Amino acid sequence: MKTTELRIGNYIKVIGSDNIQQIDSISTYGVSAWDVPKMNGNWNYDEVNLEPIPITDKTLNIFGIYRRVRMPVIYELDTYFRLEKRTGGFFFNYGADDVDFMVRVEYIHRLQNLYFAINGEELKIKL
Repeated sequence: MKTTELRIGNYIKVIGSDNIQQIDSISTYGVSAWDVPKMNGNWNYDEVNLEPIPITDKTLNIFGIYRRVRMPVIYELDTYFRLEKRTGGFFFNYGADDVDFMVRVEYIHRLQNLYFAINGEELKIKL
């Protein structure tokens, strides 16, 4: 994982740990992150020690994102944004007015980044 694909507020994991970390600063030396479950932190990590959190049904539930439709499997993020589980993984879907597109997304931090890039707001995640 490269620090260039991360933003402040992204959730990641440290290799060898199950704890979820939230990035609170990024520099040329690495990232500083907060250990969310333990509510302590400001640990500094080099990018070689970081790993993305894959999007699965389980990780979405951990982040407070729940299935709204059973078949097809759909997770609604808000009015215009949703995740659809299809063959090949999870797909971020944006549909509003005359615009509709879908893109495959594998990791929580990329979902956060994509949502922010389109919406201009942080994806609300509840841990």
